[in-house]
Amino acid sequence: MKLSEAKSGETVAVKGLCLGEEERTRLRALGFAENRTAIKERTAAGGTCIVRIGATLIAVGREIADGIFVERVGGKSGGNR
Repeated sequence: MKLSEAKSGETVAVKGLCLGEEERTRLRALGFAENRTAIKERTAAGGTCIVRIGATLIAVGREIADGIFVERVGGKSGGNR
């Protein structure tokens, strides 16, 4: 599923980044690596996804979130902290 489709509080594992090379490079620098876990904290106005990777909160626009494919891993806590 797309990151934008995950529910608030859901823990997910990043499975793929279906974006341009520049966007993939930036996301990987922020911690969005394949098989890394993240928590979707909430969806803000305009569809922006607020995501926690480790101790860092990252805002990802809807268009980018639609290109980040994830898989549910359960629970409301977790991640690679």
